[in-house]
Amino acid sequence: GFTWSKPVVVADGHAIAPKLPCEPYVFRSPNGEELCCIMRENQRTGTSLVMFSRDEGKTWSKPVDTPWGLTGDRHHGIRLPDGRLVIVFRNTAPLAPSHFIAWVGTFDDIQNGNGGQYRVRLLDNQNAWDCGYPGLEALPDGTLVATTYGHWEKGQQPWIQSVRFTLAELDALAAQQAPSGAQEKADQEPTKQRGGSKLEDAL
Repeated sequence: GFTWSKPVVVADGHAIAPKLPCEPYVFRSPNGEELCCIMRENQRTGTSLVMFSRDEGKTWSKPVDTPWGLTGDRHHGIRLPDGRLVIVFRNTAPLAPSHFIAWVGTFDDIQNGNGGQYRVRLLDNQNAWDCGYPGLEALPDGTLVATTYGHWEKGQQPWIQSVRFTLAELDALAAQQAPSGAQEKADQEPTKQRGGSKLEDAL
């Protein structure tokens, strides 16, 4: 890191106007052969953005919309031993509060534009926008620790907070929720998720 090459543009906002990409999160496909980059969309014209590279970042596909379930800012994630991804971020779906969210799904879900398995509201942010830049770690016993800053009490200054959970806990909650197909419907009708699902409320 003592010396660096000159920066190059890999996602030109002018080419995909009126969308404006920023705050990229890059991770590898399960086979290690592809890079995926999820980006915040800073004009608030729709969903977040995603693009892919098969040559170690030398070239990238044109950014396209993510599923609504991944719409947010400051994404950060981890891949679990069962192959699933857990991605945490500040929620920015239309008409939804800017709570701290976890999305659970697979690389194929992202690549194919699917909604994923489910998403969970981890923490209730009491500010219209100010939270995020999270970290996410997996402990040896499988517990996930998500850490972020936010306004956890209305009218108070923000502070850093962690929340611990396991996928077994979330899977059990998800099994009690809406019937198959609900996620696909939610992706098509994001404004109807205002206030969060029962699964989000449970945490």
